[in-house]
This record gives sequence, structure tokens and C-alpha cells, in this order.
Amino acid sequence: MKNKKIYFIIIWVLAVSLMVLIFIRVMMFIGDRTSETLSQRSNEQENMIEEKGPSDQGDNGRGSVDLEEEIVINYDELNDSEIYNLAKEDGDPTKCQKMKSEGLVDTCIALLAKDSGNTSACSMIGNSDKRVECADMAYFSKAISDNAGSECGNISDSDLAKACVVNMIDENSYKEKDCSLFPASIRDYCDEYQVYLDDIALFKSAQSRSECEKINNEAARVHCLDKFSL
Repeated sequence: MKNKKIYFIIIWVLAVSLMVLIFIRVMMFIGDRTSETLSQRSNEQENMIEEKGPSDQGDNGRGSVDLEEEIVINYDELNDSEIYNLAKEDGDPTKCQKMKSEGLVDTCIALLAKDSGNTSACSMIGNSDKRVECADMAYFSKAISDNAGSECGNISDSDLAKACVVNMIDENSYKEKDCSLFPASIRDYCDEYQVYLDDIALFKSAQSRSECEKINNEAARVHCLDKFSL
């Protein structure tokens, strides 16, 4: 009787051990399958991101924000020359204010304003005289780039305004001698320069003393007459 109990206990222990072993194997199999599925899904998602690209990730380009971090520029690590080049490249005069040398800030702003014809940028210059000079050069550039003689009239410096008129006549489409295209405030500059151009043309083409007499400029007229005095 005692031997039967021992035999029964051994059989029971073996059965329980077998069941535990089977359970462990089943759980391991399920775990492996789950890992494979998760890995496969992860790979599929990555492939979808690569295929769609940043523009397809969510509304308003949110996906691109998730995939690409915004580059933050540390201006403390840049010298003034590098900051100027960055401001010029971006066409952003506000970056000039990041310069370490205060004396170069106004120069940087003025150069960018001149290159772009952006007169409003000059308002960032503290010194009033430099602010006016900046605006004058910006108006000059704008007149040339836009082929707009009216911009010459906004220049406060008379010499620069004259230079603007001359440049418009020589380089742009104002060769028709139509000085009415300029504002009344600087139209005299146009008239004077047209007379000068006519004098040069007459001096070069003169074939007689009578033609030299038509030259308005006295020095040029005398020089022309001298050619026929021999």
C-alpha cells in the first residue's frame, strides 16, 4: 500500500512537470511570434515614412518638424565677418544687430540696404546722418534696379541725385531725352546733362566752325573752334 502511494506521487509529479514544460514552450513560441510581428510592423512603418517623405507626415507639415530639428545658430560663436555673410545671404539686416562690434552694425545694415534697395532697413540705424546716407544709397540702387527715375527724386544729397539721373540716362532706358520722366525737383539735372551730352556729340561730329558755334559749353566750344583755326 505504501509503495502504491509513492508510485502515485511520482506519476503526479511527472505529469505536473510535463504540463509546466509544455506551458513554458507555448509561451516562448508566442513571445517569438509577437516579437516577429512587432519587428515587421516597425519596419513597415519606417518604409512608409521613407516613401512618403516629410511633406506627407500629418497636417501642416508636422511630419517634417518631427523628422528634422530646426537649426539654431549660436551667434556668440561667429565673428562679425561671418555674421555679415549670413545676413547678406539671407537678405536679413536684423542679423547685423548680432555683431559684436557696434561700429560695424550700421555699416552692415547700410550695405544690405544698398544691395537690395530696401530703404526701410535704414530705419534701424541709430545715427541720423548715417541713416540718411543709407536711405540715399538705397534709393539710388532702387532707381537703377527698377528703372524708376522717380526714385532719384527721393535722394536728399544733390550730388548723388545728379549721379542717379546721369546713371539712368547712360545705363537705363532714359536715353530718349524725356526729362519729364524725372520728378520736377531734379528735372533740371536731366536738362543740364542732356545739354552736356549734346555738346559732346556736337564736338565729335563738328565739321566746321559754324557747327562748333552750336556747342553750349564755352570751354568745349572754344576747343572745337581751335580745331578749325589753322
